[in-house]
Amino acid sequence: MTLIDNVPDARSGRLRTPHDRLREVIELAVLTIGKGNAPEPWQLFGRAPEDRYALQEENYELLRRLWSEEQVTWSGRFRAPLDGATTLPRPYRQPPTVWHGSATSERSVELAALWGDPVLAANVIQPVANYARLIDHYRARWADYGHDPSAAVVGSGGTLYAAADDRTARREFAPYYEAAVAARDVPGNNTPFRSLDEAADHGPALVGSPGRIVDKIVQQHVAYGHTLQFFSVDSAGLPFHRTAEVLRLTAAEVLPQLRHELPDTLPWPSAAVDPVPRPVPEAAR
Repeated sequence: MTLIDNVPDARSGRLRTPHDRLREVIELAVLTIGKGNAPEPWQLFGRAPEDRYALQEENYELLRRLWSEEQVTWSGRFRAPLDGATTLPRPYRQPPTVWHGSATSERSVELAALWGDPVLAANVIQPVANYARLIDHYRARWADYGHDPSAAVVGSGGTLYAAADDRTARREFAPYYEAAVAARDVPGNNTPFRSLDEAADHGPALVGSPGRIVDKIVQQHVAYGHTLQFFSVDSAGLPFHRTAEVLRLTAAEVLPQLRHELPDTLPWPSAAVDPVPRPVPEAAR
């Protein structure tokens, strides 16, 4: 299993928005797309929430064409038409790897299956059984579209809080978790797990001692069959000293156990085998 931890800077005021997907190619080395699950970006950019799936599908199809074709002529519903457009620089790897994020929507994983892309299940607010059904649907549709079933790649998210023991972890993290739940109680972003005890005991939250966190990820791996684990560490607004301690303990005790229990199986490209070409100096031509 590949392990990724994410420490977003909530103080930066960054906002995920449904803007032109082409801009994301320039900004991000690893690209994850999704329709979004909060109402504010749609209001800010003057988009109708009921168009969210059609907008995602149209934008993504256009993005793939711009990556792989030159002199693209195109028209659609949601942006101005293109006439003979070529984007530069082109992605070195064709096609680039794009992860499709989803918390509840079969339509989002359907798009991933159609294009042969990996899926990242949010694994934050819904019961584990809900995410397992979403992943099962993705794998079934992947096969329906004619892709090799063994090539389907699934990642899983997770709210992470590690401490020396379970009781300490719950006592320290409960105020942050429960405040975040109350603040995000809107359609698409709410959860049936209102308390931290509910989320840790019955939901997907990865909260507790290093051993408990490892055991829970292994249990989720049985349900999901995922090969990438993504950790969200300060999504509930933890202060820096707490975030730093969670990261330290995770690196020291959680990750080594996980790498032992679930070895990495993703086929990462080798720089030695597939080097990125360097520009040739003018004098050497």
